Amino acid sequence: MCAGISVLSGCTKNIIIDNTVEDGVGGAGGITDAYGIYSAGAETIIGGNTIDTITTSAGVVVGLYVVAANCTISNNIIKNLTRTVSTALAIGIWVSSAAATVNGNVIDSVSANNAGAGGVYGIYANINNTSLSGNIIKNIIRTVGTGNGTGIEITGAECGISGNSVDTATNYGIEIVGDDNRVDGNTVTACETGIIIQGAAENTVVNDNICLNNTTDFTDSGTGTMVGG
Repeated sequence: MCAGISVLSGCTKNIIIDNTVEDGVGGAGGITDAYGIYSAGAETIIGGNTIDTITTSAGVVVGLYVVAANCTISNNIIKNLTRTVSTALAIGIWVSSAAATVNGNVIDSVSANNAGAGGVYGIYANINNTSLSGNIIKNIIRTVGTGNGTGIEITGAECGISGNSVDTATNYGIEIVGDDNRVDGNTVTACETGIIIQGAAENTVVNDNICLNNTTDFTDSGTGTMVGG
């Protein structure tokens, strides 16, 4: 693993603010995965950082990866993440432990030239009880391969996705896979599908979103979806 800043498991209540991580490279010398910031410390605040130009030719490339609970991720700028060969993931912010708050971040230009089944994401949250609000996500691009290019994907449950902006994703602006999530007041433009509720999702609430210039604005394959204004 190559990381610009790394916080180890067991280190709690850390503060990572106002740093710049630039020009990280993975895929050489046995190093595969490339991270701008990697945090395994619970109750960590990560804010005001700039992560610019992280690339790898093998393994995942992630701007900001959080694997510990109760963290706050706010007002970071993450841009120009590229995976050039591998079939693994390319992600702006990856939240992989519960009860995170992710707000006010800007993610611009996450891409993969060979996405395979891994896919490309602006924000990927595979945990429960997380809030995503006021994030700006642009240019989430899968150029070849079978993986999706998705602005926000939620596979966890009981998450709130509100007031985010997604502009230009190859496949989905917002994709819901988990149960009991809320999608409120987001703006999604220039995606293949603006908002999609996948078949595995149950009891999603969808209210007051704006979908413009997408090939398809809204697709619901879930169970018990409640759609408002």
